[in-house]
Amino acid sequence: MNTGWVFGLVLVCVVLEILAEVVLNIWAKPTEASQNIPRGLFLVSGLVLYCLIGLVYGNALKHGEVTLANAMWQCLALLTVTAVGVSVFGDRPSTGQWAGIGIAALGFVVMLSGSKELGTGKWFRPPAFANE
Repeated sequence: MNTGWVFGLVLVCVVLEILAEVVLNIWAKPTEASQNIPRGLFLVSGLVLYCLIGLVYGNALKHGEVTLANAMWQCLALLTVTAVGVSVFGDRPSTGQWAGIGIAALGFVVMLSGSKELGTGKWFRPPAFANE
């Protein structure tokens, strides 16, 4: 298990997902700036980026457990895509949505606090799993 590799590959997945979300959003809601570019190019670009995510994520799983890798990816993607949505596309999440995003981030922190891969969180492990 190499948590450093998992984290690095998950970060690559997150960057690819941000790019995919941006081009797919432009495909779904064309802007004046994108009018001269064929819309299909945005769709195909988004699909290719998501295929690349699958390849990179699969390699992350070679270096770590699916539980940790997926939690990292989902939470980091949620936070970064939300930031892009708000800052670039003008999305305005509701109070309840912000609360959900915050709870997800907190859940990620709690999950990492019990990570044997990071050598932390023995206090958080149930006795049956304390020696793993």
